[in-house]
Amino acid sequence: MDQEWTNMDQEMRERIIELTGQAKGAGDFRDKIPALQFPRNWKITMSPNFGGTTVRFRVGKEGKTGTVSVYLDCHDNVGHMGRPYWEVYPLFGDTARSYMDNTVKLIKDIRHGLSGLPNTREGK
Repeated sequence: MDQEWTNMDQEMRERIIELTGQAKGAGDFRDKIPALQFPRNWKITMSPNFGGTTVRFRVGKEGKTGTVSVYLDCHDNVGHMGRPYWEVYPLFGDTARSYMDNTVKLIKDIRHGLSGLPNTREGK
């Protein structure tokens, strides 16, 4: 593996490091990401990151079909908020964004997104 890394061209190495968040100091946010308190009936599933996001997870709810996707972008790799932010999708076909420290809005946005998901047969 080390030999493969050494032989990889510099541009490809830099892109891999950037996409995994290491180039821009992902560890800088380790102690700054706020704790989240979810309602008991939400089902949280961790998901792989994409496009340089810092954290990503999906939220489902008993009685609902599907999930709401949530990611944290600490470096404006995906959007342009100027500082770390959460994005929630879908919200009735749209997205919602809130700054990292605004966890009250984040939870409201997730709740709103979950309300737009179809009910399961058992949940009706």
